[in-house]
Amino acid sequence: EMSVEEWIEWMDKNKRKSMNPREEAEYERRKQARLEKFKREEEKRKREEEEQIRRTRERMETEYRMVKEREESMKSSRINPEQLQELQREQNRREEIEKKEREERARHRMEEFKQREIEDSKSKARSSLAARWE
Repeated sequence: EMSVEEWIEWMDKNKRKSMNPREEAEYERRKQARLEKFKREEEKRKREEEEQIRRTRERMETEYRMVKEREESMKSSRINPEQLQELQREQNRREEIEKKEREERARHRMEEFKQREIEDSKSKARSSLAARWE
């Protein structure tokens, strides 16, 4: 199997045998143009391949970095059992304090309600007593 350059050289030898000088000059010019075009296309293809490889490498590095960051984040967010128990105890203390405060407010409201009822009944009793005396 021949390379492109070898094939062109072989074709060149066979064609030149039957050409006059003007045809040979035109043939040489076209041959050079084809070679330059081929080289440009080959360089373009190599640049595109290198660019594709670079983009792929960057994407893989980014994905790898993201996975590592996620792993680090998960490691740092893990809580050991003692910390978890302490957090739960603190949460329970807060909930207990809130519950006592709610109960205290409810008891206070109930006492105020009873006091108002007592005052209302005393006021009604006075009014009815006053009405009887008149």
